[in-house]
Amino acid sequence: MSLGAGVFAYWYTLLSQFPIILKWRSTKAELGNGDAIRHLSSDVSLVLFLETSLLTTATIVPYDSACARETVDQGAGMKFDLTTLRAFLVVAETGNISRAADKVAMAASAISKRISDLEAECGTPLLVRLRDGVEQTSAGKIMSKYAHQVFEVFDKLEGELAEFNDGKLGRVLIAASPTTVSQDLPAILVRFANENRGIDVRVIECVGDEPAELVASREADVAIIADHTKRPQSLIVADFRADNLGMVVSQSHPLAKRRQLAFRDTLPFSHIVMRQDIAMQARFELEAKNAQRIFSVSGEVSGFSGMRHLVGAGFGIGCMPMESVRPFEALLRIKAVRLTDQWAARKLLVCTRAGHTKAVKNLVSALMNARFDAGREGELPA
Repeated sequence: MSLGAGVFAYWYTLLSQFPIILKWRSTKAELGNGDAIRHLSSDVSLVLFLETSLLTTATIVPYDSACARETVDQGAGMKFDLTTLRAFLVVAETGNISRAADKVAMAASAISKRISDLEAECGTPLLVRLRDGVEQTSAGKIMSKYAHQVFEVFDKLEGELAEFNDGKLGRVLIAASPTTVSQDLPAILVRFANENRGIDVRVIECVGDEPAELVASREADVAIIADHTKRPQSLIVADFRADNLGMVVSQSHPLAKRRQLAFRDTLPFSHIVMRQDIAMQARFELEAKNAQRIFSVSGEVSGFSGMRHLVGAGFGIGCMPMESVRPFEALLRIKAVRLTDQWAARKLLVCTRAGHTKAVKNLVSALMNARFDAGREGELPA
């Protein structure tokens, strides 16, 4: 199927239920009968212009980095602001306007006002306000369904049109856990950037479920997470590399004499934990409960660097990937002791959405090609 026919067929399915026409500034490419698909600019990257006698004329003002207002206007009918639709989806997924505000970098009051305006436009409530959050109404669930389809179409269209530049141009945002940022990811990205000068690669370090959530909400293109991390089922997942956890202790600590140990052996001592990694804290609490011990916390940090320095000063012990400890053992007088618990032998995963661009595909290929071989942990392939 040709590009034009494929895009038209994909849009026709949506437009038959959600009758709008998208009009954007563009360059030439004829579909015949006055229909055209056109490309806007390399910065905004995509536009679609469909105009037939069967459908009502509509306009979308393209979204850019300044979060310009985008409106789908069905003549005298409803108007849909895509920025508001994005915010609505995040609110629906988190069930909380305040949490959604943090994710979309918008004031909670502004999101609340946008959703109220959207409800007024639709003529029906989309959310039920509760004491501890919000829930979608039946109409809200319908809005979520079609809003997801709208953004999926844009992702798919962007991916198909981006094929024309062979992935040599583009922008890729990676949301990565501290594990990968402190280990192998920087070397892989430097190599990729040197070989792909036209692709702007950016990294956000975040913990817990956030990397996967950013990809699902289209705020990032690629996430690198641990396999225990909760993630939306819609994401495409591939194994990246092994990531074995251990305990980091000061070299004068009683546990430093051990080559390996079970987590329950660490419970008599105070721990330093990653403040936002709720999943790992839950694991530690469960292990303590099973051992009928108390899990004692002496410090909470936002990154492995803080954990290593506190451990080196004798303030407590911590759990982190073995490879995040070894380069600092001599400098900080710390030691990594391998954990024998089954959950400590985990994997890192690469997560993406369907319909991503060729630039994203090229970066994911680079990550897959750079996976560590068993027995060569700690070395990047040449």
